[in-house]
Amino acid sequence: MPPAPGFLYRNGGLHFPRLGLWMDPSKPVRSGEWSVVTHAHADHTARHAAVILTEPTRRLMQARLPGQRTERVLDYGDILRSEDLREPAARGPFSVSLHPSGHILGSAMARVAYEGDSVLYTGDFKLRPGLSSERCEPVTAQTLVMETTYGRPRYRFPPTHDVLQDIRRFCTESLECRMTPVLLAYSLGKTQEVLAALAGCGLPIRLHPSAAAMTRNSRQSALLRPAAITIHDDRDMQRQRRGRREPGCSVARFRHARRLSPWSPASRRPS
Repeated sequence: MPPAPGFLYRNGGLHFPRLGLWMDPSKPVRSGEWSVVTHAHADHTARHAAVILTEPTRRLMQARLPGQRTERVLDYGDILRSEDLREPAARGPFSVSLHPSGHILGSAMARVAYEGDSVLYTGDFKLRPGLSSERCEPVTAQTLVMETTYGRPRYRFPPTHDVLQDIRRFCTESLECRMTPVLLAYSLGKTQEVLAALAGCGLPIRLHPSAAAMTRNSRQSALLRPAAITIHDDRDMQRQRRGRREPGCSVARFRHARRLSPWSPASRRPS
């Protein structure tokens, strides 16, 4: 079957010009059209005027990009019809629904049905179950558009269980050697996955402020309430006048890590 007509790859996302609908454009859409935001990572969000998204994505996007915008929040599986969209009015007719993509908390695939056709746009997705996100639930459509960052056959990763076991072992071995284990992780998604994996290990966790903000926001979900973890961020430590901070996600920015003495990065095993 030929590709579904009516959509273009533009501004880092999909554009349905006849519908006045976008999927994950990287540049702000302010032209009286609607933008589906599949999740709250920075490369999938912008200061759009009108967005369609899940509640967790709405909350996280507001924390990262505060401001006024028209928001239409959908539960997974709900069908939104174009005639129900106002200010701006959709061009339609079409319907859109969101379905769990398993990437991070609140992430969604978007299915659009229009003119007797249907398109499923995955955004980032993960088929294997995660600890901090809803499980992926693909649905059928006549045309599938996938985002596949690591889709090439040359990419081979170890099993998730083995990676998480290595992280736990690294942390405990570092502490046994009287060193502070430092884990570098993206503030939204990977940080919460690591925190969920460390729940029950009895480890005190200190977070970079950006990671702490995203974690506090994510903890409103039942998926992320690890009771066994006590989290301190920069502000907690400043109040305690300890002056010790975790580094951000860039290995080159170790000015925070220098305050942890001695410390051990995750790429180095204690001797």
